[in-house]
Amino acid sequence: MGMDMTINRLPAPTWNWLHVNEVSLKGVSAPSKGRLTAETPASIHFYTEHINIEETVQPAGKSTASETGADQGVETCNKTADKTAEAEQLAQIATGLGADMDELAKQGETSFDIWEIAPGVRESEPVRLHFTYEPGDTVQNRIGIRLGAGSEMTVIMDYCTADLWSNGSLPADGSPSSGGECVQGEPVSAKTAENNVTKKAEENAGRNTESEEPEFSVPEERNENAASTVPEKRIENAASSVTEGQTDFSASAYKSPEPACRSLGAVQTKIRLGKGAHLRLVQIQKLPDEFTFLNDVGTDCAQGAKIETIQIVLGGGSTCMGMRTELGGRKSELESKIGYLLDNKESLDMNYLAYQTGAKTTSRMDVSGVLRGSSKKLFRGTIDFRNGAVGAKGDEKEDVLLLSDGVENRTVPLILCEEEDVEGNHGATIGRLDESLLFYLSSRGIEENEIYEMMARARIDALCADIQDEKTRCLVQRCMG
Repeated sequence: MGMDMTINRLPAPTWNWLHVNEVSLKGVSAPSKGRLTAETPASIHFYTEHINIEETVQPAGKSTASETGADQGVETCNKTADKTAEAEQLAQIATGLGADMDELAKQGETSFDIWEIAPGVRESEPVRLHFTYEPGDTVQNRIGIRLGAGSEMTVIMDYCTADLWSNGSLPADGSPSSGGECVQGEPVSAKTAENNVTKKAEENAGRNTESEEPEFSVPEERNENAASTVPEKRIENAASSVTEGQTDFSASAYKSPEPACRSLGAVQTKIRLGKGAHLRLVQIQKLPDEFTFLNDVGTDCAQGAKIETIQIVLGGGSTCMGMRTELGGRKSELESKIGYLLDNKESLDMNYLAYQTGAKTTSRMDVSGVLRGSSKKLFRGTIDFRNGAVGAKGDEKEDVLLLSDGVENRTVPLILCEEEDVEGNHGATIGRLDESLLFYLSSRGIEENEIYEMMARARIDALCADIQDEKTRCLVQRCMG
């Protein structure tokens, strides 16, 4: 019969008729453990909560832990009582999707795969986790990441179908291939990336920028920004609509997606950062339309700890993402960047929560995406200033580009407060391509479809430039085709 799940709950529910309080999934079968291949630097320890683990040592000072097994260099380690206690501590961390993800893991008896780095160790090479999926899968992985005091590491996760790797379009080494061009070079801003469209128009027209041209302006975007010092009383922000176009996008017309789980992939990541630790987490998703994908993250930050995340969604029929960050340590920090490119009937439902308890903590959520076809997106962003968060600051903003009339876009910014001396800001910006810009570029010989494609890619390119790892930047370029 399967399990009925309720995920991505808004922490302070609003009116039910808005259909933004939660997401329901019906009849989810107990998952088996998903396929995972990992590349682990030698300075980082890997283990599971099972009695024994198998770890494959690579020639170049790295170890690979693979759920598909290995035929050489296998080392077996006994798990100590301390490791068991550490795994249990990780299991207690709350996540963005919510408690039903833990219950799903219990039904599937899914174990934790845990990576940890010792205090004071700063590893420059990333841990690479490759999750592969096949049609008909119902699978889940549970990942634990532990950083000792003063340590630093990077974890890169990618989620794709097995055929993308087997057909050579996504080589594991990230090197360029005939499957697509890997764009490299200096990082660019979103504005610079979009200006490249205009430069291409000049080249196509065979003119230089000094020649006489008709005037045009970059499309003006509607901005709904709210920047304020939050009052003492806890407050609720009702769902704010940032929709545009000819379709009826009223609140009553929108419902959170209830994905039909034809193929299910789920990854739950729980993170504990020690005092002064620094984690960079990168997640890239490229899955076909038949998949429902659940990406769940929970983080606990000690004093002075910092977590930076970059998450990019480039494909998947129904995607539910959630991230909950406990900023309990003084001066702990969260910097979260999310990018998405949705097309056809794809849906994306997000629930991001920053619970700021420690004094002088900082949180920032930046969301940037593109909606095309009849895709739909719902973003919930919550900043919760708890008692003790004196001098804390929180910012959240979203920038959405609509390229079709049939899209549905919803944003729910929420700021809650129990402290006086705090600062919270939220805003949402929505925009379309200006008709005069479209006419100008078309007159320079660029097809309309190509214009839309370049402007869409520009949003992802700007976020991709923030990824420090070259292989991962190449992976994003290949996923976009």
